[in-house]
Amino acid sequence: MENIIYNELIYRGYNVDVGTVPFTSADSNGKLFHSQYEVDFVCNKASKRYYIQSAFSIPDSIKMEQETNSLSKIDDSFKKIILVKDTPAPYYTDKGIIIMGIFDFLLDENSLSFLKNNRQSRKKHPTENRVLHIFSIIRGEALPTHLPKGRYITP
Repeated sequence: MENIIYNELIYRGYNVDVGTVPFTSADSNGKLFHSQYEVDFVCNKASKRYYIQSAFSIPDSIKMEQETNSLSKIDDSFKKIILVKDTPAPYYTDKGIIIMGIFDFLLDENSLSFLKNNRQSRKKHPTENRVLHIFSIIRGEALPTHLPKGRYITP
């Protein structure tokens, strides 16, 4: 899933990097611990920057905390997004992080510009079956007889 997201971001013209967030905390004795959290994608294009985490699913609050940890430690006002395989309507968490389905991201070129008042119902896109087929190949559920042409498959 991360490869698909990376290819799409490059196709849209973003400079994509992996980010690390240094974090220092203290235990009960006052001893400092240094750690780093990873951000899957830091995307830059002109004055726009997005921090994106990729998660296959977020079934419970423990997984949600794991995915939002690195994003919540970033102290700037750029958008923070978690992309999941499931197809929920995009929404904001209490921490201001956007949760968005991978299909909404792939099928809408303006998906990263999601705003709180942008609550349109999701319509099926003509290429959605192709994207579903690619995911089934990735999960090993189907073996292609030929490689489909398109920007999501790279040699």
